[in-house]
Amino acid sequence: TSTDKMHTVDFSLVVSSGPVCAAPGEDVILPIHLLPETSAVSMEIRWFRGTELIYQYMNRQEMTNNDFENRVSLSIQELRRGNLALILRNVQPSDSGDYTCEVFHDGCQKRGVVHLQVRGKILFKLQLQILFSSSYMEKHLYVVYAYLAWCPD
Repeated sequence: TSTDKMHTVDFSLVVSSGPVCAAPGEDVILPIHLLPETSAVSMEIRWFRGTELIYQYMNRQEMTNNDFENRVSLSIQELRRGNLALILRNVQPSDSGDYTCEVFHDGCQKRGVVHLQVRGKILFKLQLQILFSSSYMEKHLYVVYAYLAWCPD
């Protein structure tokens, strides 16, 4: 019908260039959106962790992998604005990796990948002991702790 033709839109997926970084226990948003801004309410959306399907939105119904139950969701309100960002709650280091979003609409498929890096609680504990003495003061022991956490490029 003519209304179907009006709704047929050529779109692309936009993902962030760098990794999403988080600390254990945090909630994260894996950002991805449609360009131009197009409602995705009528589209099929799948999110994968590696090759495992963890979330699917189709025919206005949400389905979640059992391992991720109550931990992943999309904002249906945001879908109307073309925002397909996946919300992942209470992340752990084991959640680190590539997350792929696939969108199907009118026989067209688009794919985007977001990398999540969850830092360990403390990656390094560097302990420096510095001893010095002088004629004016007693010996002192200085202990310096340096906590380092980073996201790889």
